[in-house]
Amino acid sequence: MRDLSVRYNGELALQSVDLDVRENKIAALIGPSGCGKTSFLMALNRLSSMIRGCTVQGQVRFGETEISAATPTGWLRRQVGMVFQRPNPFPVSIERNLHLPLREHGCPRRELKLRSEELLKRVGLWEEVSGRLGEPAQSLSGGQQQRLCLARALALNPRVLLMDEPCSALDPISTAHIEELIDSLRSHVTIIIVTHNLAQARRLADDVAVFWNCGCCGCLIESGPASEVFESPQHPDTASYLRGIIG
Repeated sequence: MRDLSVRYNGELALQSVDLDVRENKIAALIGPSGCGKTSFLMALNRLSSMIRGCTVQGQVRFGETEISAATPTGWLRRQVGMVFQRPNPFPVSIERNLHLPLREHGCPRRELKLRSEELLKRVGLWEEVSGRLGEPAQSLSGGQQQRLCLARALALNPRVLLMDEPCSALDPISTAHIEELIDSLRSHVTIIIVTHNLAQARRLADDVAVFWNCGCCGCLIESGPASEVFESPQHPDTASYLRGIIG
């Protein structure tokens, strides 16, 4: 990302972010509320284009491809999946939540059940739901719903996975399940995760980017390997934030 800025109805929300994310690593975006982390995340797969009045400027490169208004969104969102803050399963059965994206992208009907089983096993849900795949997805607990949404996001084998506070609505046990799943994806998928949980960022992240409120908009004040940012922060606001003095 180079000189990436986001505006809502002309008002600057995020200013001039330059950031590199390493392939097949976990990058955590941290910082106080309202500093543009979610706006940044949604610009990466152009979900921001669905928000009335939102405009994005700057450059986003995905491998050798520069993401622009001309980039087909179907291709982009197959490559760059997303898991949201609150679980959002489709209002259909557990099984159909996985069948729908698979069928949309050409998976043969005869392979749907096998692929769905593989995905549910990958996120540790198979033993819990194998006997009730036809039940509504909303009948699952919050943690199970989020794991189902993660399975759905992984269904198309994305190269990048965006996660916007995926554990904020979950209890500690469900959070531990999700963290184990995220850790298991390390070295297979590039993950960019927004989190307000600094302990979670320490546990999971290879790299950290610190966002901050700079005047009337968000900005990036520091980034680097997680160990360096947490142990030897260079920006005074980062140091104060990590010590709990501000933010």
